[in-house]
Amino acid sequence: MSPYRLTGADWKKIREADGVEVFAKSVDNSGLIAFKGVTILPGSVPVILSVLRNEAGWHEWIEMYDFGRILERKKKFHAIIYQAFDMPPLISDRDLVMESKVSALPDGRSVEVKSHSVEHPDAPKTVGVRINLTFSNWVLTPVSDNESRAILEVHSNPGGYIPQWLTNYVQRSYVTDLFSRLRDYLKRKGQDIVASDLPAPAAALGPE
Repeated sequence: MSPYRLTGADWKKIREADGVEVFAKSVDNSGLIAFKGVTILPGSVPVILSVLRNEAGWHEWIEMYDFGRILERKKKFHAIIYQAFDMPPLISDRDLVMESKVSALPDGRSVEVKSHSVEHPDAPKTVGVRINLTFSNWVLTPVSDNESRAILEVHSNPGGYIPQWLTNYVQRSYVTDLFSRLRDYLKRKGQDIVASDLPAPAAALGPE
């Protein structure tokens, strides 16, 4: 279990850009800030889930993504994932090993994708510095047949010698940039996703 937890303080809105509301919140025992983004994406919940889980397309919308793979698929909606990132000059490359699980929420309409860092025997040697992902929590809720409300809460430590103040500054725009790239990808490729490759609709997702 992670030693970090969100404080009792409410999320504080810090900016709004490109159709994304961005919030920040302190995390106990950490000088790094947690961030939350809220936006509307052009796609149904099953389509967006398919994009999030499809490693073949990660390079088209995840910034600085280099390569990755599913290390282990424990169940249909439960996997261990490896991702490596090609960082800018003078910064060591990063990688990540995370456990990711999709589940339906009690309202019967929303789906949650929860991820956090883990160790795994099949993980390759790090390409530089391994990221510690304390949590990444997606919530997807349909607002129409072809649009979904997306919420992403994330807290991570990139490791290495990057100062905390610089990490917090850069991560202020992380959710905005991620949603922007994901929105563009959905507009370009969303219609090409084969329905048979999608996970079950939110209301049909039950216990694994």
